[in-house]
Amino acid sequence: MLKNSNRSQAMSTTNGCCATQCGPGYATPLDAFRSGAREKVIYVPCIVPDHSRPDYLATVDVDPESRTYSQVIHRLPMPYTGDELHHSGWNACSSCYNDPSKKRQFLILPSLKSGRVYAVDVGQEREPKLHKVVEGEELSRVAGVAYPHSSHCLGNGDIMISTMGAPDGKAKGNFVLLDCELNVKGTWAQQDTAFGYDFWYQPAHNIMVSTEFGTPQEFMKGFNPAGGRWPVLWQGAGLRVCVPALCSGWGRGSYQAVYLCLWCTMVGTAARCPPPLPSVAASEYGSKLHVWNWRERTLRQSIDLGQDGLIPLETRFFHDPQSTIGFVVGALPACLQGLRGAQQAADSWLPHVTWCIGSSLCARLHSLQTGLIRCGHDCHQPLLLHCCAALPLLLATHPTHPTPPP
Repeated sequence: MLKNSNRSQAMSTTNGCCATQCGPGYATPLDAFRSGAREKVIYVPCIVPDHSRPDYLATVDVDPESRTYSQVIHRLPMPYTGDELHHSGWNACSSCYNDPSKKRQFLILPSLKSGRVYAVDVGQEREPKLHKVVEGEELSRVAGVAYPHSSHCLGNGDIMISTMGAPDGKAKGNFVLLDCELNVKGTWAQQDTAFGYDFWYQPAHNIMVSTEFGTPQEFMKGFNPAGGRWPVLWQGAGLRVCVPALCSGWGRGSYQAVYLCLWCTMVGTAARCPPPLPSVAASEYGSKLHVWNWRERTLRQSIDLGQDGLIPLETRFFHDPQSTIGFVVGALPACLQGLRGAQQAADSWLPHVTWCIGSSLCARLHSLQTGLIRCGHDCHQPLLLHCCAALPLLLATHPTHPTPPP
């Protein structure tokens, strides 16, 4: 999950403050879209699947005027092997815009396999340095959680990270809180969910939405939705490809095997599409979207997405904090579902699924949709769906009138 380095402040007079008086980020999402300076570097976590050396953070030059444009200009190795860096986030963001004491300086890197959380100082954006390591044992001791996944900064300066399991590898969804000094405070939610994965919060409407993946001790072996014999993915022209052959390239026991989206190459008439994969075992993988009361930190509703939303992974809402429109990606069977809020009170609403479109191409390839990226404005919403390791799909859709892919 790449992050850009743009830490510029918006020259806005919102709430009576200007760029030199406010905290990190921008006054509004539209302000960021219109006034944000173009980033000059991006940060990309790089995973070494066979654990022969540490994972590292790559700094990539994206300044067209630079002599090192489009090149990796710096690599910051982690101090340990076998971490499996995952979704990154910031220590502070536009959620803290009205707090001038906050500064976006540290990139937060949760490590799914080891449970560690790294804080990387990007004060010198072209040469970031390791600032602090929060050990996985600390997350287990203080909060009773493990397998940290998605990181988001909160308006009060805390850092919130979703977690996917208990320390023993059994399924358990919750969220761990770190303070601004990277000390573990405990869990955010008052109750656990069956599984954990991603989340997105809309405090203006007093809700947070979270998704679920599966049992860590199951998916860490490598993703096998059949729950038994590995199916033949594709065969033709004397070539037979099975799932283990593909996963083995990522290293045994590597979580990254889950993101190896199943694909086959069509070679004339010799190729054929494989039959649909068997259903995911209900006891090991999830299919629910959870809706939380943001202020009270309690679970309000769980929406079962059924066969159209098996293994709901990434969830995102429009950039506008007042928006009630969101999206969730179902990994199997490669489906994007739209969410829209239904008013419950003056400052509270509950989302419901309003539409669902599946990717005919990704369905034929039995791919896993693992993520989505929104554009910078919220008019007609282009979404980049991460469908396959070698085959991303660009889907341009309107929030209420979705356009299926060709």
